[in-house]
Amino acid sequence: QQEDDDGSKTLLERARDHMKQSLTSAFVGYEIAVKEGMIDGYGVDSNGLSLPESHDMHFGWRDVLECAVDAYLEVHGKDDNAIIGRSSLKVIRLPGNVLEMRGVEIANEICSFFGTCHNNNSD
Repeated sequence: QQEDDDGSKTLLERARDHMKQSLTSAFVGYEIAVKEGMIDGYGVDSNGLSLPESHDMHFGWRDVLECAVDAYLEVHGKDDNAIIGRSSLKVIRLPGNVLEMRGVEIANEICSFFGTCHNNNSD
């Protein structure tokens, strides 16, 4: 990680900012599709979400939620009837197996954040 000439942001920080902008832009497209009734919602599936923050390919789940909320607000506006902080993001899929245990830890963090967990695989 090298700092810019002005010392403000590292290359990695700029790359993550670009990723957030790109993800928000994609989510705007999905939010429009939801608004027009084409889809019911959307999700994210990424191994990068479960990588440690020190890893260059890490992208935080809170960043995903922020992008989803920003996209929702861009499409629906900040009107008093809109539910602030709501988005049509329905799924964050993480790896969870014997070799990739961190995905389970991240899933627990997300559940704690929302105060609940939903298991769609239970019979």
